[in-house]
Amino acid sequence: MQSKKSVRAFSPAEQRIAQSLSSQAAIALTNRLLIDQLEHLFESFVTLINQAIDENRLRACS
Repeated sequence: MQSKKSVRAFSPAEQRIAQSLSSQAAIALTNRLLIDQLEHLFESFVTLINQAIDENRLRACS
């Protein structure tokens, strides 16, 4: 026996839930990208500071 399924439109409440979930997903993705960029900037900053310290030590030894 085959059951027939009908297609129906989302109710206004279901639409609001779907929009809310999609907004939260977009925010989460944006936050992840921002965190990745911040981590990269921090690592670059640490590398730069280390290079400056090393150069300063070399000058002090010369």
